Amino acid sequence: MRARQTKKLLQIILLTSVFLFFNQAITIKIPITRSGSVNIPVKLNSFISFNDDYAVQPEQITISQFVNTVSDGQSESIRGVYVTNVFALKVVQQPSSNAGYVSTDDDVATQFRMAKKYNTIGLLAHNTAAGQYFSDLTYGNIIEIIYGDGDIDFYKVEEIYQYQALSPNSSFSDFTDLVTGETYSAADVFYQMYSGDPHVTLQTCIQKNSVDSWGRLFIIAYPL
Repeated sequence: MRARQTKKLLQIILLTSVFLFFNQAITIKIPITRSGSVNIPVKLNSFISFNDDYAVQPEQITISQFVNTVSDGQSESIRGVYVTNVFALKVVQQPSSNAGYVSTDDDVATQFRMAKKYNTIGLLAHNTAAGQYFSDLTYGNIIEIIYGDGDIDFYKVEEIYQYQALSPNSSFSDFTDLVTGETYSAADVFYQMYSGDPHVTLQTCIQKNSVDSWGRLFIIAYPL
Protein backbone atom coordinates (compact mmCIF):
# COMPACT_ATOMS: atom_id res chain seq x y z
CA MET A 1 0.00 0.00 0.00
CA ARG A 2 2.91 2.38 0.81
CA ALA A 3 4.34 1.93 -2.69
CA ARG A 4 0.96 2.76 -4.19
CA GLN A 5 0.67 5.89 -2.03
CA THR A 6 4.20 6.98 -3.04
CA LYS A 7 3.31 6.49 -6.70
CA LYS A 8 0.12 8.48 -6.18
CA LEU A 9 2.06 11.34 -4.52
CA LEU A 10 4.38 11.57 -7.53
CA GLN A 11 1.35 11.62 -9.80
CA ILE A 12 -0.19 14.40 -7.70
CA ILE A 13 2.97 16.52 -8.00
CA LEU A 14 3.05 16.03 -11.78
CA LEU A 15 -0.65 16.67 -12.26
CA THR A 16 -0.59 19.72 -9.99
CA SER A 17 2.21 21.18 -12.13
CA VAL A 18 0.12 20.63 -15.25
CA PHE A 19 -2.87 22.18 -13.50
CA LEU A 20 -0.94 25.33 -12.56
CA PHE A 21 0.09 25.78 -16.19
CA PHE A 22 -3.31 25.12 -17.72
CA ASN A 23 -5.61 26.33 -14.93
CA GLN A 24 -7.44 28.62 -17.35
CA ALA A 25 -8.82 25.53 -19.15
CA ILE A 26 -10.33 23.66 -16.20
CA THR A 27 -11.56 24.58 -12.73
CA ILE A 28 -10.79 22.02 -10.03
CA LYS A 29 -13.17 21.88 -7.10
CA ILE A 30 -14.49 19.46 -4.51
CA PRO A 31 -18.31 19.29 -4.60
CA ILE A 32 -20.14 20.05 -1.36
CA THR A 33 -21.86 16.78 -0.51
CA ARG A 34 -24.40 18.03 1.97
CA SER A 35 -27.92 19.34 1.49
CA GLY A 36 -28.74 22.57 3.28
CA SER A 37 -32.46 21.79 3.48
CA VAL A 38 -32.01 18.79 5.79
CA ASN A 39 -30.18 18.55 9.11
CA ILE A 40 -29.51 14.95 10.10
CA PRO A 41 -26.38 13.81 11.95
CA VAL A 42 -24.41 11.12 10.15
CA LYS A 43 -22.57 8.05 11.36
CA LEU A 44 -18.80 8.28 10.87
CA ASN A 45 -15.95 5.80 10.92
CA SER A 46 -15.03 4.56 14.38
CA PHE A 47 -11.55 6.11 14.46
CA ILE A 48 -13.02 9.63 14.41
CA SER A 49 -15.30 10.42 17.34
CA PHE A 50 -18.02 12.68 15.97
CA ASN A 51 -21.81 12.20 16.10
CA ASP A 52 -22.90 8.58 15.98
CA ASP A 53 -26.51 9.20 16.94
CA TYR A 54 -28.26 8.40 13.71
CA ALA A 55 -27.95 5.44 11.39
CA VAL A 56 -30.69 4.33 9.04
CA GLN A 57 -30.38 0.84 7.61
CA PRO A 58 -31.28 0.76 3.92
CA GLU A 59 -33.69 -1.84 2.65
CA GLN A 60 -31.58 -4.83 1.69
CA ILE A 61 -32.07 -6.74 -1.55
CA THR A 62 -29.87 -9.30 -3.23
CA ILE A 63 -27.43 -8.18 -5.88
CA SER A 64 -29.38 -10.03 -8.58
CA GLN A 65 -32.60 -8.30 -7.57
CA PHE A 66 -30.85 -4.93 -7.52
CA VAL A 67 -29.28 -5.47 -10.95
CA ASN A 68 -32.73 -6.16 -12.34
CA THR A 69 -34.06 -2.87 -10.94
CA VAL A 70 -31.30 -0.66 -12.39
CA SER A 71 -30.48 -2.32 -15.73
CA ASP A 72 -31.50 -0.38 -18.83
CA GLY A 73 -29.28 -1.89 -21.53
CA GLN A 74 -26.74 0.96 -21.53
CA SER A 75 -23.40 -0.88 -21.32
CA GLU A 76 -21.28 2.26 -20.94
CA SER A 77 -23.31 3.82 -18.14
CA ILE A 78 -23.04 3.14 -14.41
CA ARG A 79 -26.51 2.61 -12.99
CA GLY A 80 -25.92 1.28 -9.47
CA VAL A 81 -23.50 0.72 -6.59
CA TYR A 82 -23.95 -2.14 -4.15
CA VAL A 83 -22.26 -3.32 -0.96
CA THR A 84 -23.65 -6.44 0.70
CA ASN A 85 -25.49 -5.63 3.96
CA VAL A 86 -24.60 -1.93 3.67
CA PHE A 87 -26.43 -0.26 0.77
CA ALA A 88 -27.93 -0.60 -2.69
CA LEU A 89 -27.94 2.79 -4.43
CA LYS A 90 -28.99 3.87 -7.89
CA VAL A 91 -26.48 6.07 -9.74
CA VAL A 92 -27.39 9.15 -11.79
CA GLN A 93 -25.21 11.45 -13.88
CA GLN A 94 -24.43 15.11 -13.29
CA PRO A 95 -25.85 17.56 -15.83
CA SER A 96 -23.15 18.66 -18.26
CA SER A 97 -23.54 22.25 -17.08
CA ASN A 98 -23.36 21.57 -13.33
CA ALA A 99 -20.27 19.81 -11.95
CA GLY A 100 -21.48 20.49 -8.42
CA TYR A 101 -24.83 18.71 -8.75
CA VAL A 102 -25.53 15.97 -6.18
CA SER A 103 -28.86 14.14 -5.94
CA THR A 104 -30.81 14.67 -2.70
CA ASP A 105 -32.58 11.29 -2.90
CA ASP A 106 -31.94 8.84 -0.05
CA ASP A 107 -31.25 5.93 -2.39
CA VAL A 108 -29.25 7.67 -5.14
CA ALA A 109 -25.55 8.42 -5.63
CA THR A 110 -24.33 10.85 -8.29
CA GLN A 111 -21.43 10.09 -10.63
CA PHE A 112 -18.85 12.89 -10.54
CA ARG A 113 -18.38 13.97 -14.15
CA MET A 114 -14.94 15.52 -13.63
CA ALA A 115 -13.50 12.25 -12.27
CA LYS A 116 -14.20 10.59 -15.62
CA LYS A 117 -11.55 12.79 -17.20
CA TYR A 118 -8.96 10.97 -15.06
CA ASN A 119 -10.27 7.46 -15.77
CA THR A 120 -11.69 7.03 -12.28
CA ILE A 121 -15.21 6.62 -10.93
CA GLY A 122 -16.36 9.26 -8.45
CA LEU A 123 -19.63 8.74 -6.61
CA LEU A 124 -21.07 11.63 -4.61
CA ALA A 125 -23.89 11.68 -2.07
CA HIS A 126 -25.11 14.12 0.56
CA ASN A 127 -24.46 13.10 4.14
CA THR A 128 -28.10 13.95 4.79
CA ALA A 129 -29.20 11.48 2.10
CA ALA A 130 -27.49 8.44 0.55
CA GLY A 131 -24.09 9.56 1.84
CA GLN A 132 -25.09 8.56 5.37
CA TYR A 133 -24.33 4.96 4.36
CA PHE A 134 -20.80 5.67 3.13
CA SER A 135 -19.52 5.96 6.69
CA ASP A 136 -20.56 2.35 7.31
CA LEU A 137 -17.88 1.17 4.88
CA THR A 138 -14.55 -0.08 6.16
CA TYR A 139 -11.31 -1.55 4.86
CA GLY A 140 -11.86 -4.74 2.90
CA ASN A 141 -15.47 -4.09 1.93
CA ILE A 142 -16.28 -5.12 -1.65
CA ILE A 143 -18.01 -2.44 -3.74
CA GLU A 144 -19.94 -3.67 -6.78
CA ILE A 145 -20.41 -1.21 -9.65
CA ILE A 146 -23.36 -2.12 -11.86
CA TYR A 147 -23.61 -1.05 -15.50
CA GLY A 148 -26.79 -0.64 -17.51
CA ASP A 149 -26.32 -3.93 -19.32
CA GLY A 150 -26.09 -5.81 -16.01
CA ASP A 151 -22.30 -6.19 -15.98
CA ILE A 152 -20.65 -5.80 -12.58
CA ASP A 153 -17.14 -4.61 -11.69
CA PHE A 154 -15.74 -5.40 -8.23
CA TYR A 155 -13.61 -3.08 -6.10
CA LYS A 156 -12.07 -3.48 -2.63
CA VAL A 157 -11.91 -0.63 -0.11
CA GLU A 158 -8.24 0.05 0.63
CA GLU A 159 -8.02 3.72 1.65
CA ILE A 160 -10.19 6.01 3.81
CA TYR A 161 -9.51 9.73 4.24
CA GLN A 162 -11.20 12.37 6.37
CA TYR A 163 -10.56 16.09 6.05
CA GLN A 164 -11.74 19.24 7.74
CA ALA A 165 -12.86 21.84 5.20
CA LEU A 166 -11.40 25.18 6.31
CA SER A 167 -14.16 26.94 4.34
CA PRO A 168 -17.03 24.44 4.80
CA ASN A 169 -19.40 25.99 2.26
CA SER A 170 -16.84 26.48 -0.51
CA SER A 171 -16.04 24.00 -3.28
CA PHE A 172 -12.55 25.55 -3.42
CA SER A 173 -11.80 25.21 0.30
CA ASP A 174 -8.42 24.15 1.63
CA PHE A 175 -8.53 20.92 3.64
CA THR A 176 -6.74 19.61 6.73
CA ASP A 177 -6.12 15.86 6.92
CA LEU A 178 -7.56 14.69 10.25
CA VAL A 179 -4.86 12.01 10.65
CA THR A 180 -1.67 13.79 9.56
CA GLY A 181 -2.64 17.41 10.28
CA GLU A 182 -1.33 18.46 6.87
CA THR A 183 -3.26 21.11 4.92
CA TYR A 184 -3.93 20.82 1.20
CA SER A 185 -5.61 22.87 -1.52
CA ALA A 186 -8.80 21.72 -3.22
CA ALA A 187 -6.72 20.84 -6.30
CA ASP A 188 -4.33 18.72 -4.21
CA VAL A 189 -7.22 16.80 -2.65
CA PHE A 190 -8.96 16.37 -6.00
CA TYR A 191 -5.90 14.83 -7.61
CA GLN A 192 -5.24 12.58 -4.63
CA MET A 193 -8.81 11.30 -4.56
CA TYR A 194 -9.71 11.21 -8.24
CA SER A 195 -6.53 10.64 -10.27
CA GLY A 196 -3.96 7.86 -10.51
CA ASP A 197 -4.64 4.18 -11.10
CA PRO A 198 -8.26 3.30 -11.98
CA HIS A 199 -10.37 3.18 -8.85
CA VAL A 200 -13.69 4.14 -7.29
CA THR A 201 -13.94 7.09 -4.89
CA LEU A 202 -17.02 7.59 -2.72
CA GLN A 203 -17.37 11.10 -1.30
CA THR A 204 -19.71 12.65 1.25
CA CYS A 205 -19.57 15.42 3.84
CA ILE A 206 -18.73 15.10 7.53
CA GLN A 207 -20.95 16.91 10.03
CA LYS A 208 -19.54 18.22 13.29
CA ASN A 209 -21.71 20.05 15.79
CA SER A 210 -24.17 22.14 13.75
CA VAL A 211 -22.03 22.39 10.60
CA ASP A 212 -23.15 19.67 8.19
CA SER A 213 -20.36 20.39 5.68
CA TRP A 214 -17.60 20.67 8.31
CA GLY A 215 -15.46 18.07 6.55
CA ARG A 216 -15.21 15.57 3.73
CA LEU A 217 -15.05 11.76 3.80
CA PHE A 218 -13.41 9.88 0.91
CA ILE A 219 -13.44 6.11 0.52
CA ILE A 220 -11.21 4.65 -2.19
CA ALA A 221 -11.59 1.15 -3.61
CA TYR A 222 -9.34 -0.54 -6.18
CA PRO A 223 -10.29 -3.18 -8.78
CA LEU A 224 -10.17 -6.85 -7.84
